[in-house]
Amino acid sequence: MKQVVHGTLSTKGGGLLLASLGPLLCLLWACSLAEGVSGGGGSFILSLDTTGLTIPQGRSGVAGLTLTPEGGFRGRVDLSLEGAPAGVVLSPTSLEVGRSRLTQTLTVEVGAGVAPGVYALRVRGTAGTLSRELDLRLRVTSPEDPPLPGAGEVWHRPGLDLHGVAYGGGRWVAVGEGGTLLTPADGLQWERVDAGTVDPLHSVAYGDGRWVAVGAWGTLLASTDGLRWQAVRSGTTEWLFDVAYGGGRWVAVGDRGTLLTSRDSLGWEGVRPGRQVALKGVAYGGGRWVVATGWDQILSSTDGLRWETVHSQTFVRFEDVAWGAGRWVAIGEGGDLFASTDGQRWQAIRLPDSHRGTLLGVAHGGDRWVAVGKGGTLLTSRDGLGWQPVRSPISLRFSAIAYGDGR
Repeated sequence: MKQVVHGTLSTKGGGLLLASLGPLLCLLWACSLAEGVSGGGGSFILSLDTTGLTIPQGRSGVAGLTLTPEGGFRGRVDLSLEGAPAGVVLSPTSLEVGRSRLTQTLTVEVGAGVAPGVYALRVRGTAGTLSRELDLRLRVTSPEDPPLPGAGEVWHRPGLDLHGVAYGGGRWVAVGEGGTLLTPADGLQWERVDAGTVDPLHSVAYGDGRWVAVGAWGTLLASTDGLRWQAVRSGTTEWLFDVAYGGGRWVAVGDRGTLLTSRDSLGWEGVRPGRQVALKGVAYGGGRWVVATGWDQILSSTDGLRWETVHSQTFVRFEDVAWGAGRWVAIGEGGDLFASTDGQRWQAIRLPDSHRGTLLGVAHGGDRWVAVGKGGTLLTSRDGLGWQPVRSPISLRFSAIAYGDGR
């Protein structure tokens, strides 16, 4: 989640008075806090795109910082990491702020000698008498974390706040907070690739020899090799949640009914699919497109341009949809599962209460389905109808899942 809190502080009689506290906006899993201080001739607002980093010993992680000046504020803001144990270092340690909003990737380096554990830190920004502090939870792990076993598979975690992953063209690509874009040589040792942005990236897909990644505020990136990426004009500032390729066309979906299509991944046009609700997941299969909305509907199209509502389920907030082995599977927040063979007629799959949890991603590969979600939720199925839980030794959120190259 992304949590934004706007606050105004004023001085009077030598003290501090809390004058106002604005609304909260929650999106995505990791809550980041933005606060503003006014004083003298100007003010600034700080925000982080995450409040949680997981970093192995001897390695580094990143977070996206946004600094917005207000009231004519200009000058230097010093940065520090409060509460950090010896061996944990933040960089850069200062920013020069002009009149416009500034975005900066913060790097947190964890020394090999830092003890594994969870640390409650605060990123502090100081400019004269103005001082801001933002919560940042740091989880330090050992370089050789134990694998996650389940259903005959071996699971590994890369240790970053990631939202999407895909395989294609002989390469894995994962995307996440702060413009994180990772690709490995063997699927286990992941290295960061320059995405050219610090905006959160939510999804990535491969098709027709090209990669596309989408994210917050209409961010859209394209690549031919998964290593060198270019920003592409999306024509929207709405958040984009998912992207897929099929039938000679790309489709990206996002907030407020945003649906974009492209033939070549470079030129995009908007399509109005109907209700202006969040479109959370999109997939192609069996000659048909299917979109899962964040508000009780499933949409379908044969060409990606003309859409119809084919299923409506009260009080179900769909999160993702996938195609595999002749079947569609859609998942929702409350552990809701729906299946279809044609993408038009859907049946609810009842799970025992012990199996239910917030589901966020689903995929088919090899000979099985896998659904993932909050609290380390892992479910597997052979046919998309009967599901069994897989025990996970960690309780972190699993945001997405993909299959490729036999894994």
